[in-house]
Amino acid sequence: MPGTRLLPASDAALGITCRSEAGGRTVLVLTGELDAAAASGQLPRCAGLVLDVADAALADMPGLRALIAVQREAAALRRPPIALRGVRPLFARTLHIAGADHLFPRECAPALAAHAG
Repeated sequence: MPGTRLLPASDAALGITCRSEAGGRTVLVLTGELDAAAASGQLPRCAGLVLDVADAALADMPGLRALIAVQREAAALRRPPIALRGVRPLFARTLHIAGADHLFPRECAPALAAHAG
């Protein structure tokens, strides 16, 4: 299902494509580098948000801090937590090192889930 391109991705920059799923969830597909400059102020604040990070090349600590801030804001507003979809091992390790792996519910990427069964 095609989505709306919010930010184009250059070779390293963060690209964001937005699409809606059944049940009113908003899915942001992230590509490129998730760093503080890219993440700050560019992630929408909405209920039922899913970040598809399967094609994100890099998530550095400042980028994760920006994600954590958005997650804490959602909790303070009593919104559902932001879910991460398609978390790859390096991204998972970075979350673990940051002590943030427990903050984000996880989902399999649809393509990965199809291969798992």
